[in-house]
Amino acid sequence: MATRGAAPKHRASQEVREQVLMLRRGKYDGFNDQHFTAKLVEVEGIEVTRETVRRILRSAGVGSPRKRRPPKHRQRPERKAHAGQMILWDGSDHDWLEGRGSRLCLMGVIDDATGEVLPGAHFTEQESTVGYLPRIAGHSQGKRDSSNRLRRSPQQPEAQRQALDTRRRASRQASQRRSGACWPT
Repeated sequence: MATRGAAPKHRASQEVREQVLMLRRGKYDGFNDQHFTAKLVEVEGIEVTRETVRRILRSAGVGSPRKRRPPKHRQRPERKAHAGQMILWDGSDHDWLEGRGSRLCLMGVIDDATGEVLPGAHFTEQESTVGYLPRIAGHSQGKRDSSNRLRRSPQQPEAQRQALDTRRRASRQASQRRSGACWPT
């Protein structure tokens, strides 16, 4: 049985192809392929797949009515006009000590107008309001104390300071034991 040159067995008949094209160019003009196929089945009683409809339409030069939607353009808000008008606060939880101590959160402040990192970034156990309070107090009074940069906040409660110092000391001692160092702590 030779099938060379013969039309495929499951190919839509020429009558169905013409009817699909006529309906798409007329009554269903502007429908996308999926919706048009659903209408063919529901309303017109023509049983064809979406892929068959797509092939018929594209071979006749009928494109999809709408290409993919363009991506929504997201624009960063304009920077403020004057320094100090808006400041951005953030904390970055990370293993800053690279395994030589507990995870810490680096708390920092950036001026929106200038993009300048303001002095006073410091480490805390976790990002919280307590970590921001020293910087808020300093900023609201117009102070920029750079002596505390990347250090613990001087306003931390004494018990918290002692606990942090104890952890740091223990971590340092463990590190020294691993490396074989023998200097005093």
